[in-house]
Amino acid sequence: MESGPEPQELFESVEHSKHQLEHEPRVDRRLVSRAAITATIMAVMAALGSLLSGHAVNEAIIKQAQATDQWEYYQAQATKQHLFEGDGRMLVSLLQAGTKDNAQALHNAVKEFKTLSDKYGDEKEDLKTKAESVEKQSEQRFSEHEQFSLAVACFQIAIVLASVSMMLQQKWLYNASLSSGIVGLIFISMGFMS
Repeated sequence: MESGPEPQELFESVEHSKHQLEHEPRVDRRLVSRAAITATIMAVMAALGSLLSGHAVNEAIIKQAQATDQWEYYQAQATKQHLFEGDGRMLVSLLQAGTKDNAQALHNAVKEFKTLSDKYGDEKEDLKTKAESVEKQSEQRFSEHEQFSLAVACFQIAIVLASVSMMLQQKWLYNASLSSGIVGLIFISMGFMS
């Protein structure tokens, strides 16, 4: 028949366990709770920043495509203007070398070509202004994208630091996490202001 542990052995086992618990670091439950909440909030902010960044870069690409379209239209109008100017000069030369029989017809044609050339010149300037405006909008949206992307990076760093602070029980890591999150909020604010 086997006998159970002796009372002395049980006492020694409890004393040994008590001694081990006294020497092991205690879990700072407040730090762990704060760090977990901080990591959660930073994850939400990172997701928001990522959405804002993606939207801004998509808008920047669309605006750049619109600007490119405007510049192409500008080039088309400039080409038309140059063609009418060249044709108008040719008609002026014909008018100067021509006879009185066709002088009135050539004079009317020169006048029409001049009108069309001026029309395309005016349209061209409007297109240039519009293209430059759309380009500026694209640059602004890309600037927003950059700010939001930097915010996401800061929030991701904050998440990692908060997680590590829970594992290592280091308050300075938790504080670094908060600092990184604050920098992320600054970048998000800058994105909205740009």
